[in-house]
Amino acid sequence: KTIWTLVDQPDRPVEALRSACYYDGEWQGLIHGIGAQPRENLLLNPLFKINQRGKTKYTGSGYTVDGWVITNSNMTVQVQNDCLLLSCGSSGHGYLRQYQEVEIPSGTYTLSALVKGSGSMFLNIASATSSDSFTGIKAYNLTGDWSLCTFTYQVTDTLDWTPQQFYMRVNQGSTCYIKAFKAELGPTQTLARQLEDGTW
Repeated sequence: KTIWTLVDQPDRPVEALRSACYYDGEWQGLIHGIGAQPRENLLLNPLFKINQRGKTKYTGSGYTVDGWVITNSNMTVQVQNDCLLLSCGSSGHGYLRQYQEVEIPSGTYTLSALVKGSGSMFLNIASATSSDSFTGIKAYNLTGDWSLCTFTYQVTDTLDWTPQQFYMRVNQGSTCYIKAFKAELGPTQTLARQLEDGTW
């Protein structure tokens, strides 16, 4: 269990703060109510807004919007107004990756993404561990509504010979939209919060 301590402040009386904390009846409301700040995003261009190459469609291996690279020939990335549309062909899987310029320290990380579409989405942190093990299957049969997929991962025993990266994988024959992607140090996500009507 987590214990929250509310400290009285002249500009934010405890009772008013407590009321604000529980207005939507769940822990994300509490975090929002006490004014907690989201943690640093380890990814560059996590909202995919920067697109200096200027294309609206990227197909096959190579760089796409700034910081993000396709590493197989079976993937297509289309730039939308507020997201990316990821499509994968009928053979193999599609991968969109971001390599890290500095070593990822050991610790517990959380990856999260706002996605929608059909098929399934995998989020992965690929650190150069002794076992070189990639895990993190999180979203199956995505619907037409935006949803949050998230998972935590423990990074240990980093080595120098494998590029460290964060990546998403789209199953073969699947299409999905991604609006935001976050990688952060810690056991919970701070990318988004869910409102009472279920939207993120």
